[in-house]
Amino acid sequence: MKIPFLPFRAGVVALLLAAGGFVLTGTAGPAANVTLARHPVLLIDRQAIMTGSKLGQDIHRQVMAYVNKMQSDFGPQGQALQTEMQTLQTQGASMPAAERDKRMQALQAKQAAYREKAQARQNLIQGGELVARQRYLAEVAAVVEAVMQERGADVVVEKSTIVASVGGLDITQTVIQRLDSKMTSFKVPLVNPSPSEATTFLH
Repeated sequence: MKIPFLPFRAGVVALLLAAGGFVLTGTAGPAANVTLARHPVLLIDRQAIMTGSKLGQDIHRQVMAYVNKMQSDFGPQGQALQTEMQTLQTQGASMPAAERDKRMQALQAKQAAYREKAQARQNLIQGGELVARQRYLAEVAAVVEAVMQERGADVVVEKSTIVASVGGLDITQTVIQRLDSKMTSFKVPLVNPSPSEATTFLH
């Protein structure tokens, strides 16, 4: 049984994305007094943060455990229904029309009930992933903003969008280290997303 699902994917706060990069502007707070070289442009690898941070790994592990459990729970039943349909299609030609139609209707009802249960479980997983992703993005955004203030930066740019660069400081590992020291896990809940959240999540 093939179950469509979107695995955990995260970027560093979509609301900070502008002009091909992350833009966090504002005046520097107390952290600006730290004696660090000023780097107006900072670089970051969002994928590396997701896969390299303990928080990103923990969320991904939980989501995949939910997906695997779903496949374990629903896979055998889905395969059985598929086999039953193939058998009925093969044998149907030799059955009286009334009997064939009756059995087909009963099987279709079983399939519809199966799909409804599977979809309900998938909705719970996707809703939980959405909650976890929002928390992850918020935590990463806070760390990135703190580093920007310390470095006196004007902009943070995604490394993958850079073709050539004269300067700029990669803060990916710094963000990972600080995120690890701040938060290493988050319990992914099983909740239904709202219709608007589900639409946003899928796009």
